[in-house]
Amino acid sequence: MVGEPKWISCIPYRHKNKKEYTEHTGKHDDVMRLFVAHELFPDILNEVHSYVDESLRSGAPTITMAFWCTHGKHRSVCGAELFGQVLRRVLVNADVTIRHL
Repeated sequence: MVGEPKWISCIPYRHKNKKEYTEHTGKHDDVMRLFVAHELFPDILNEVHSYVDESLRSGAPTITMAFWCTHGKHRSVCGAELFGQVLRRVLVNADVTIRHL
C-alpha cells in the first residue's frame, strides 16, 4: 500500500562464501558486488522499482523502505545503501535519507 513503509527482506540474498560477508559491513564494495551478483538480485530490484514507481505515481509525499535480514550488518545494510545511492542519482531533487537501526 502506498504511503506505508515497504518491508523488503534481504534474507534470500545469502552468498555461498559467508566469509566475504562477515569480514566487512554491507557498506563495503565487495559485499555490494556480491549482493548485486546474486541470482535473485533482479527480484529485489523489481520489488524496489515497483514500490517507488507506484509511490511516485500516486503522489506520495514520502517513500519509506525498510530492508531487513537476520543480523542487520551485511545484506540489509547493503540493500539500504545500494538503493539509497541509486535513488539519490535518479530522484535528483529528492531528499534521500538512510538510517540504520
